[in-house]
Order: sequence, then structure tokens, then C-alpha cells
Amino acid sequence: MRCILVLVLCFFLFMSHGLGLKEDANTSSCIDEERQALLDVKANLIDLHGNLSDWASERVDCCKWAGVTCNNQSGHVIKVDLTFGSTGFTGKSLQVLNQLQSLNLSGINFQANPLTSIFSMSKLQSLDISGANLSGPIPHQLANLSNLLELDLSNNSLSGSIPFSFGNLTFLTYLDLSQNPLEGDIPQSIGNCSSLAHLDLSQNLRNGSMPDSIDQLSKLEYLDVGHNSLNGSIPNFIGCPFLSF
Repeated sequence: MRCILVLVLCFFLFMSHGLGLKEDANTSSCIDEERQALLDVKANLIDLHGNLSDWASERVDCCKWAGVTCNNQSGHVIKVDLTFGSTGFTGKSLQVLNQLQSLNLSGINFQANPLTSIFSMSKLQSLDISGANLSGPIPHQLANLSNLLELDLSNNSLSGSIPFSFGNLTFLTYLDLSQNPLEGDIPQSIGNCSSLAHLDLSQNLRNGSMPDSIDQLSKLEYLDVGHNSLNGSIPNFIGCPFLSF
């Protein structure tokens, strides 16, 4: 009798453990609010090739969705990569994803400029919105992203000048603003970006002189200002492979 009771007890422990495992498998490791924000993003996208087919409400763990990476401990979404040629995205839902460290929206054909929805992402380290049909001036508030290491806004239709506030991006190592109809001088404040190793301002409508402060960029390894109307002296960079006016 005692053996039978032991067997029954073991059976119930096994079943309860199994049910617990099943429940854990269905438990989301991402934040509910952030999962809904990603679903809102999908709702505003035309997913031309079905790359977001696994972005669905029934798949509760958004950390396993294509192009999404989460922090293993907190569950917050820290990286979103939407580089699959979608169209129609306005970017408003991104404001909820304020723990993002990396955001790649390259190649999306934006119908509205998404930059204003990014200003609050204080943890962002990498931002790529190249070839995305952006137009209008570069918002000076981008300089609020003080932790940025990489910024790529190339191959768009951005106009106006480089904001003087970009000098606040002291951790920036990579800046590409090439292939835009940007005008005016390169601001003297660029010299404050002392961590820059890669600077590409080529194929714009820049004019005037190279700022003297560019000599302060001692870590610069790549500089391209070709296909502009700039003049002035060429800085004596050791190891800088390309410098063109």
C-alpha cells in the first residue's frame, strides 16, 4: 500500500512539473508594452517579403521574433533590425522602445520622417537610417543621443546644414552623412567629436572651408569630403587612407 502511495505521489509531482515546464515555455521573456509597440510597428509597415511573419500576437515572446534582440536579464528590447525594404512606416511606435541600443532602419521607404520619435532613446549606441527616403533638415535634437557610437544617415534627401549641436556627440566613432543635398560649412564643433574614426561627408552640396577644428580629430582613420565645393588645407592625418575635396 505504501508503495502505491509513493507511486501516486511521484506521478502527481511529475505531472505538476511537466505542466510547469509547459507554462514556462509559453511565458514571454519580453515586456508586454514593448511587444505591443513592435506589433504597432508591423501594422504600419508594408512587409513586401513576409519577413515579419513571426511578429504575431499569438507568439508572445517577441525576443524570438526576426530582427529583435532582448536583454537576457531584463527582457527589454535592445536591438531592432528592419532592413528588408519595407514601406509605409511612420516610426511613432518606436518611442516605447526606450531601452534600445541599436536601431537599423536602412532601406525602408519612409513616408514620414521618423527621427523625432528617436530623441528619447538615450541608450542608443548605433543608429542606421541610410537609404530611407528621409528629407528635410537634420534635427539638432539628435545630439541628445549622447551615447551614440555610430550614426549613418547617408543616401537620403536631407537638406540644410550639419547641426552645430553634433559637437556634443563626443563618443561618436562613425558618422556618415554622404549622398545628401546638405549645404553650408562644416561646423567648427565637429572637432569636439574626438572619438571619430570614420567621417564621410562626400557627395553633398557643402561649400566654404574645412574647419580648423578638424585637426583635433586625432583618431580619424577615414575622411571623405569629396564631391563638394570645399576649399582649404588638407589636415596632416597619419594613416588616413582617403581625403578628397
